[in-house]
Amino acid sequence: MKALIDIRDPASVLTLFDINLAERILRQLWVRGVREAWILTDSRPLSLKAEFAHRFPMTVRTIRINESLSSEPADWIIVDGNGIYDDRVLDSLVNATEDIRIFDSLKRLTPIALKVYYSETTDFISDVFERRNVIPTETHLSDIRAIDSYIPFLRKSYVPTLRFVDEHDNLREIENDLFEKTFKSGLEWIAIYGYKIPVRELTRFFANTPVTPNHITAVAMVCRWVSIPLLFMNWIGLGLLLIVFFIILDSLDGKLARMTFRFSDHADWIDHGSVLPTRLGWYAGLGWHYSGGDYTSPVGLMTLATFVFIVLDDINWVIAKRLFRRTLFDITDFDSTVHLFTHRRNDMFVMLLGYFLGVGLNSFAFICLWVFGTWLWHSCRIIYVVSFLGLHKK
Repeated sequence: MKALIDIRDPASVLTLFDINLAERILRQLWVRGVREAWILTDSRPLSLKAEFAHRFPMTVRTIRINESLSSEPADWIIVDGNGIYDDRVLDSLVNATEDIRIFDSLKRLTPIALKVYYSETTDFISDVFERRNVIPTETHLSDIRAIDSYIPFLRKSYVPTLRFVDEHDNLREIENDLFEKTFKSGLEWIAIYGYKIPVRELTRFFANTPVTPNHITAVAMVCRWVSIPLLFMNWIGLGLLLIVFFIILDSLDGKLARMTFRFSDHADWIDHGSVLPTRLGWYAGLGWHYSGGDYTSPVGLMTLATFVFIVLDDINWVIAKRLFRRTLFDITDFDSTVHLFTHRRNDMFVMLLGYFLGVGLNSFAFICLWVFGTWLWHSCRIIYVVSFLGLHKK
């Protein structure tokens, strides 16, 4: 499968998160297995970032409108360089088993999103752009509004994006819109109303630096694990600051990866595989400090009970995924709203505030009860949804 990207419109070189529009499309296509792309240009060459050749080893060639393209028979994906293509649009093109064009029934003008098979490519260029206005009867038409709007990874629904970018558009607003669309739904209050805007601005900043999502993940991992022994050594303030710093970095690395299409399965696996052990470690360290190192004391027993409810709540999460094919955070919109006030992520910010206000022990008791309350809510909610809403059958 090959790609043809038309960059003759000057807007194709406009940048979003420091990557020009045409290169964004190249990165998206590479992630989907496309390894050869032709750039249709008039005079200007396409400038790619220095990291592109190393991270996205794709064969990229240029061609002009009056030149012939000689190639073996192949499926071609044809797109406009000055367009923004939702991942689901490109997925639909790549996975199509027939010639297909994707369009937006509510907009008169949208970027070309076409997949065609060519056995002869002598007149390929002229033929392709005749298809902008004259669609052969054998080409399947697909409205973006017929594409599934729900994105499981992001736990949210919205119509896929398929739009032009104009030289007069406010690029910062477009960046903000892209960031908002790829920001996960069903998060806690502190994530949405606390650090989302700072993370967005940090994403914009680091996109223009050599720093990669993996670099940020590495620093986050150090903060995550170093915080635990600090808590056991009674360096509570520093330990909590590292935890909060980790939580922010843990959000930042994913956003930077999604905005620059630099993904790492290994980093993602390590990150998610560390969630339960580190959360247990944080509560163990705090319990050790506030119980004076005695887990048989009332505070120590409260800590051990909290361990149990943290694990049980993780089991609830697995049960919900099996029953509803969604997380506990987004079974319904109501669940997303309630999740704003559950303990995850929120708890350590409350703990940090309480510690610096001099009520650390009370704050620790509060977040332990919060863990229990979250587990109880999720357990009752699963039972209710199964018994009365029947969503597990859908």
